[in-house]
Order: sequence, then C-alpha cells, then structure tokens
Amino acid sequence: MKYSSDQDYIYYPGTSIPVNELGMQNQKEIDELEAQLFLKTYEHFHANLGEKTVFNQKYLKDLHKFAFAKLYSWAEKITNSFKPQNAV
Repeated sequence: MKYSSDQDYIYYPGTSIPVNELGMQNQKEIDELEAQLFLKTYEHFHANLGEKTVFNQKYLKDLHKFAFAKLYSWAEKITNSFKPQNAV
C-alpha cells in the first residue's frame, strides 16, 4: 500500500517508499509482504473473535500493530501525518 505524508522522514529520500524495518526499497515486494502480513493478521484475529470482542480504537491499533510492527516502526501509532494514497 502506498502512503502519503507531509513528513519526509517517513520515506526513503527521493522516493514514495516508506522507511521500513527490513530496509526494503522495492514497492512491489513491500506490497506483497504487506498482503502476507495482513492475511496472517486476519486469520489470527478472526480465530480469536468472540461475543465479547469490542471493535474499538484499541482493537484497531492492536490489529495494525500485529500486522505491521515487524515492517514499520509506526505500526499502531495514531497520527494525522499520513494516510493511504487515494483514501477519501
């Protein structure tokens, strides 16, 4: 997924590729890894759904952290600094 930001430190210089914990700079490879990480996250969270599951801000932060903490240092952090491109 591509992101946009007013903060240049989120990207590798001269690119629109977010700085990541693995040093990856190929957008296609990042997209593929993100898809794999999100599938793993979906499976984990789906398996742990229950009647008492509350879909609140904490739940969404936990989901994002579980999915992307190995890839992005900003996983789970709330910010208005960046958003997925083409987001409404």
